Amino acid sequence: MSQKKSKREVKEAVLKGITTPKTFFYNEPCANWQGEEMNDDPRPHTEYVAELLLKKYWEQLQNIKQIPRDLDYRVSNHDGVIAEITNRGEEMLAKALFIRFQNEDFFGFGKIKDYQIPLKKEQSGESSGVGKVDMFSYCEKEKKVYFIELKAKNAPDTLLRCVLEAFTYTKQVVREKFCLNFDIDVVEIVPLVLIFKGSLAHAMRIDIEKKYTSVNTLADRLGVKFAFIDPSTMSFTFSINDIDVTHEL
Repeated sequence: MSQKKSKREVKEAVLKGITTPKTFFYNEPCANWQGEEMNDDPRPHTEYVAELLLKKYWEQLQNIKQIPRDLDYRVSNHDGVIAEITNRGEEMLAKALFIRFQNEDFFGFGKIKDYQIPLKKEQSGESSGVGKVDMFSYCEKEKKVYFIELKAKNAPDTLLRCVLEAFTYTKQVVREKFCLNFDIDVVEIVPLVLIFKGSLAHAMRIDIEKKYTSVNTLADRLGVKFAFIDPSTMSFTFSINDIDVTHEL
């Protein structure tokens, strides 16, 4: 976003987004406005958006309904195979992490069980615009599932949008069906934002105590956790047409 907005413009955008039926607030443009400061207030745009959500629209923000799904959440052909290198970096990363951590602990968040988990109701316009969970891990000891929202280094998403998207998915899933499909016992589904160091969201997280205190408070109240990946230390080797390929993240 290049043009600075006024506080009035931000208020109007938040009100419109929070009251529009059949929309998800993380998809609203104001959740991803990247301006460092408003034209009549020194705070960043998304910091003020987060403040409004906390003080004026907390109940509306919580009002996210489950989406009944016709088919299983578990997709039968999710085997982690990467057939080719594509520009869909976050999807490739999810597959690579699934291959690497499906049988061992993923930095304290349990084993990665699946990736690109669909949430929308099949063949229905009612769930138009519903996303997919990038991947989820399961900590059997704590009986916790982590819905992991991946944000690669070049992702244009603000920290606020990351927080809202991860939280939204945990509210949309039908827990009983999800647990049945994956044959797991779950007491809690936790939203987790996995951020690449060097990304926009990472830069905002670094400044969270100075510039983004309301975003931080919102994340805490929504129960959103954070973890970080340093792409300079990670690469994966996998086979394409029986040829080993090393791909740096």
